[in-house]
Amino acid sequence: MTYRGVITDGGEEVELSGTIEDVHQQIKRLNLDFNLTQSVEAREADAEVHRFLQKRNKSNLLCNIEGDHSETANYDWITQGIQYLLALDGVCKVGAGPSTCARISCSYDSGIYLCNDNAWEIEPKCSYLATYAEDIMTQCYDGMYINGQEFDTDNYNIIVAGELC
Repeated sequence: MTYRGVITDGGEEVELSGTIEDVHQQIKRLNLDFNLTQSVEAREADAEVHRFLQKRNKSNLLCNIEGDHSETANYDWITQGIQYLLALDGVCKVGAGPSTCARISCSYDSGIYLCNDNAWEIEPKCSYLATYAEDIMTQCYDGMYINGQEFDTDNYNIIVAGELC
């Protein structure tokens, strides 16, 4: 996954690669004043607007998916991944598909993936992608673990699953 966005007030856009946790570490090296907690609080209102405005783009949600992403993820670690996604105002970019998946978050064997089924690369806002992971957590939580996939009408989807990382 490639993150593209501004990391300092009034600064230029940068492109950084890796999971959102990797990107956060790169941002901390480039901007010592970056504070994840303050960024999350500042972006939560923005994410709420995205939930309302783009809810219509969400289509089908599946729990307990089969195949390559059938392992379960830990609720607490996915919550942490969501916080990282909410903290950044830029876009999470993934290459052209079909079926091109990029791990956008991974902590303690719990991953969030962005999968693109378009013939072109896509760049949805990272904070908006967090709302898909939140939906999966709400619908697919079994008391400790989660596994699910939510689709967007723009031909991409988010998967929450166990992953070695």
